[in-house]
Amino acid sequence: MGTDLVSSSPQKKSIVWISVVFFLSLIIIQTTLITFAIIIGLKLQKQEVINRAASFVNFIDNNTKEEIILQVISNNYQALEFIKFNILAHSNLTGLAIGNKKVIANWLADRAQCQIINHQSTTCHNEKTNTFIGINPIIYNNKTVAYVAKEIALPLEIGSNSVFWLCITIIITFLVNINGILFFYKKYVIHDINKLVNTFDGLHIKKTTTFNVLEYNIVYDKLLEFQANLNKANRKIAKARSYHTMVQTTQMLAHDVRKPFTLLNTVIELISSIDNIYEIKSILKKSITPIHAALDNVNSMIQDIMEIGNPQPPLAQKKTDLKKILHQALIEQFRYNDNLTVDLTYNLQHSHKLNIDPNRIIRVLSNIISNAIEHMGGTGNIWFLSKEIDNSWMEITIGNSNSYVPREFFSKIFDPFFSLNKNNGTGLGLAITRKIIEAHGGQISVTSTKESGTEFIFTLPITDELSVQTMENLLCSSQDYYTHYAIKASENSSNPPLTQHNDQKIETELCKKLNQRQLQIVIIDDEPVYRDYIREYISTSSYLSQHIVIDVFDTTEQALRHEAVLRQSNIIILDIDFGNNYMSGLTAAPIIKAHYPSTILCIHSNRYALELQRKISETGADLSIPKPMTRTHLLKLLDSICQATSANTTASLLQPLTTYPKSTTPNLKAQLTNPLSQTIPFYFQPDFVQVEDDSLIRTCWEINASQYNLKGVAYASYQQLQTTLPNIPTDTPVFIDVHLLNSEKDGLQIAEELHERGFTDLYLSTGNSEHELSPPSWIKRVIGKDFPIAYLRYGQKNTAQTN
Repeated sequence: MGTDLVSSSPQKKSIVWISVVFFLSLIIIQTTLITFAIIIGLKLQKQEVINRAASFVNFIDNNTKEEIILQVISNNYQALEFIKFNILAHSNLTGLAIGNKKVIANWLADRAQCQIINHQSTTCHNEKTNTFIGINPIIYNNKTVAYVAKEIALPLEIGSNSVFWLCITIIITFLVNINGILFFYKKYVIHDINKLVNTFDGLHIKKTTTFNVLEYNIVYDKLLEFQANLNKANRKIAKARSYHTMVQTTQMLAHDVRKPFTLLNTVIELISSIDNIYEIKSILKKSITPIHAALDNVNSMIQDIMEIGNPQPPLAQKKTDLKKILHQALIEQFRYNDNLTVDLTYNLQHSHKLNIDPNRIIRVLSNIISNAIEHMGGTGNIWFLSKEIDNSWMEITIGNSNSYVPREFFSKIFDPFFSLNKNNGTGLGLAITRKIIEAHGGQISVTSTKESGTEFIFTLPITDELSVQTMENLLCSSQDYYTHYAIKASENSSNPPLTQHNDQKIETELCKKLNQRQLQIVIIDDEPVYRDYIREYISTSSYLSQHIVIDVFDTTEQALRHEAVLRQSNIIILDIDFGNNYMSGLTAAPIIKAHYPSTILCIHSNRYALELQRKISETGADLSIPKPMTRTHLLKLLDSICQATSANTTASLLQPLTTYPKSTTPNLKAQLTNPLSQTIPFYFQPDFVQVEDDSLIRTCWEINASQYNLKGVAYASYQQLQTTLPNIPTDTPVFIDVHLLNSEKDGLQIAEELHERGFTDLYLSTGNSEHELSPPSWIKRVIGKDFPIAYLRYGQKNTAQTN
């Protein structure tokens, strides 16, 4: 491309050639001007010197003239010589003659060819001696009685006129240089630079420009080539960003989808240990609402993603009172959470109903209010303003304190997937809000200051029907809404008997060990419903509830501020994920262990714990248990704590949960906290091992395993499997996917290595058939992706756990 453009303009010269020619021409002009100035200056100097000399040699004062006349008339030549001597002594003359014409002619003979004119003064220049001679007649009674000839050496000094012209020449030369340089840069530099700049239209370069200089055409061609490459790169980056955004959104959805499953698994585990129908109804009544809320949240996120890319369906507009839909939105925001402290104020100055699709505008209000609650940290003020504009529109303002949006984000905050320090969500709420507002013909904007907070201002169409002038339904705080509209379950104080043999046996042993002692448990988890279920595990037994104290905290920062509670606790159950604005459990764990080393720290997450085992071990945590924690696991854990505190050693707590003999792992806690440890230990013997790179399949197996009271470990690659492979018993069933992404070895290679290490219960989990793979004879079976309950020693495992 660049070669074509250069070849099409052969008349263009290089900037080097143009510069050389231009500056040589400028030097020649300067030299000519300076030479001319010197010549003129010398001539002017000479003329000025001659004029001064002439004025000097032609001057004879009257006294001298009279004296000469007197002595000539009296023929007193001696007196004339005295006069001559006196003049020479008091002047800078180099020669002087006084006499008649003949005397003067003889005096001039060896000096200069100077003509003597009667009655007139004459001057002449002696080139040889560079002297100037002036002859002045002495006239008496109209007769020339004598002549006075003076000779003076011409000075070499420069006259004032010469200096003036020389200065003028220097100034003119300077101006010529400046104008020449400006002309050069304007024509060959600035002009082409301006043309080059004007070729840019945003990030686009016009392709119809030529330049005076060869180099600019070359640069221009390179820019066009660079633009073409840049456009290709931008397309690749945009494609990669879209993939990255999809991955982020998928990960976020996967995390939030786990919540209702966690709640469901916990509720199932809880009610399976109770045979009192009234207690079961009470638990279900408490659970249905939060489970529905979690499912609605997931459904809303999926709906957001589907809606943002689809055309807006037709609006079902009708006359709607703003106060009514605002009241509904506030109920939905505050009825589930009693931890908010939000004051609500209203200044509604409208008088007409809105012409809107009420369901979609409720969503707008909910999006803005929930966004405000999250950014203000659940504490502060939210205000609502309204006024009518031009009898056609209503301007609605929703503002909140304790939050700030920088001005540079005003134009981005309504873009899809944009998120500003949010803990959850897809980043589509405000984008959908703008889409709904604009579908109604309105507009939305945001303003924010650090002092007053953030306000969202939007307009909606109104009707000619008057709205109901009442404020009785709008409450003044989040607590008022929670008090009036929260769904509360009736408390049942009966203590139902435990029917599951496993839990009953563990609880009996735990009660014996507790005796008159008291255990203190700290739960740090941001899911209030899950915290309530853990409490419910203990409250089902009146004896346990008397001897076990549970303290709960929403965030790690909140827990770290309660030093006395943490210091007195026997075990701290710590979640990992608390959102972007709060310290994660992995960050807080080393701090907790450093300040409270004698307290047992258990990392607890709804993510697969063993996928994070290396990070968990580096924090110094004593245990890691995947969510949801069953009542059986909790009772076992508390039983181990009692045993450990009785022996005053952590090793005794960890020993019942590990599969290693005391001779090989005397102190598992030390091994966990040792950063040089090459393998990661388990606190339990896994029922199975899964090697699968699909996180969804791993999650499905995890959920199914929890339903059968099984615990498995999952790995996404061979690298992850290596970290714990030496600690896995060789009779553990291992299910391996054949095709693994981002793995150093494929499934068949991993199976071969495990076989060489002595593993005997190996399976291939793949969509391929056994005939297609032709597996080795030591592979027990090729199965699909469904949970392999038929190949797990479920009954035997249960018996072992019970015993």
